[in-house]
Amino acid sequence: MLLLLLAIFMKPAAAVAAVAHIVVVIEENHSANEIIGSDAAPFINHVLVPRARVYTRARGVAHPSQPNYLALFSGTTQGVRHDGAVEGAPLVTPNLAGALRRAGADFIGYSEGLPKAGSLVMRAGAYARKHNPWSNWQSATPSVWAITPAANKPFSAFPSNFEDLPRVAFVVPDQNHDMHGTSALNFGPALVRAGDSWLRAHLAAYADWAPLHHSLLIITWDEEDDISPFASATMPLLVLGAGVVPGQDSRPVNHYDTLATIARLAGAAPPGLAAVAHGLLP
Repeated sequence: MLLLLLAIFMKPAAAVAAVAHIVVVIEENHSANEIIGSDAAPFINHVLVPRARVYTRARGVAHPSQPNYLALFSGTTQGVRHDGAVEGAPLVTPNLAGALRRAGADFIGYSEGLPKAGSLVMRAGAYARKHNPWSNWQSATPSVWAITPAANKPFSAFPSNFEDLPRVAFVVPDQNHDMHGTSALNFGPALVRAGDSWLRAHLAAYADWAPLHHSLLIITWDEEDDISPFASATMPLLVLGAGVVPGQDSRPVNHYDTLATIARLAGAAPPGLAAVAHGLLP
């Protein structure tokens, strides 16, 4: 374990072969003081936080939601300032999946409620494409940065045998379980509780498995709550797994730092602004 910790925290990204899998879960629109320490999130606070590196000065990069998802996946907001259809899709710009493929690694995005693999619908029940950034690169025309339909899967395809996971997986709960809801004004403890219960039901086993199998779990929110006057100006961000030292980290970080860490630990070149980000790990 000591050697693994040193590998993750001290060696350059290209030398980090010990991280077998990284699962990134994206929740929605809450500030840190609405989640960390909240009675509505017992799984996060009593199970995950004691094992996690908790970033106390994490921020999104924009409002509303969609630009943050694009930033976390591609290193830029792609000029998007809204939650509607992304102009110019399928995009041909650099992104995490393409960077991983060039490095010999793989990516799959798992979206709860996606009707079928490769679906490009804007909405289906509580599923919303605005929370599925990789879909904007999905194309039948092969290219360096294109995403195949097979990399855009419903969460029902998330493997129960975690060894079958790709090197990097993004997991997006639907709007009933992402702590935000289906309306811009849907907030409150009930939604936090629903999201926390969903995490317990679907990611608790992986959270237990990851530290023992050279893997990581990252749970981030897309942006901090910019509506409530009582919300803090930071969003929750937790990293746990092999080699991660639990505790608080007060360095200012954002989605580009998270993307930089994911790419480097997978041996890939971070795309976009993530290429110049410091990353999450020292």
